[in-house]
Amino acid sequence: MLTNRQCVRVLLCVLLCMLAATTNMYAQAKTQQKGKASYYSRRTNGHRTSSGERMNNDSLVCAHRTHPFGTKLLVRNPANGKEVVVRVIDRGPFSRSRIIDLSYEAARRIGMLSAGVAMVEVSVYDDTQVPFKPKDISSTVPELELEMNDGGNAMNPAWKRLHEQKEAEKAHASKNTEKGESHAGKAIPKAAAKTNKKITGNKATQNKETKQTASDR
Repeated sequence: MLTNRQCVRVLLCVLLCMLAATTNMYAQAKTQQKGKASYYSRRTNGHRTSSGERMNNDSLVCAHRTHPFGTKLLVRNPANGKEVVVRVIDRGPFSRSRIIDLSYEAARRIGMLSAGVAMVEVSVYDDTQVPFKPKDISSTVPELELEMNDGGNAMNPAWKRLHEQKEAEKAHASKNTEKGESHAGKAIPKAAAKTNKKITGNKATQNKETKQTASDR
């Protein structure tokens, strides 16, 4: 007959076994799913997904509602035993009866193109998540070109050098304009002096001719 202490030990062992079994079932349910899969139409090629990456029909990618972007999933078709490893780049499917959307190439590899929708088993292929960085995000921010100037270790940005160059060109242009105006201002008095001299000479000639005519009379 078991003592009270032995009964407690047996009860604890049973509880631990039940807890381990529940944990194992929960882990399997978390990492493995069974349900219907569909695939992207070929017309979606080049469309932007939720992750920022563009859909490519020839890539092995998929859409899933919960797994982080970059997670690798193993998709198995139990009807023919074919498997494919895909990478999560989009969110969906939004239909409750489906658990995953595959790219056209991934659907072709597990033989579900003709059916359109197929029952599959989805599990995490590797616990290590693939780092994901959309291609379009880094290209939106322009980078400043920096270089060392003659003064020392200070950094001289390219936009500042361009601004200084434009200011110097403006100053040079205004200086040339002022020179042209000064030269034009000097040319006007010279022309006027020549004109006055010519007029004065003509008047003197007229006076001389007038006096000669008077003497002849």
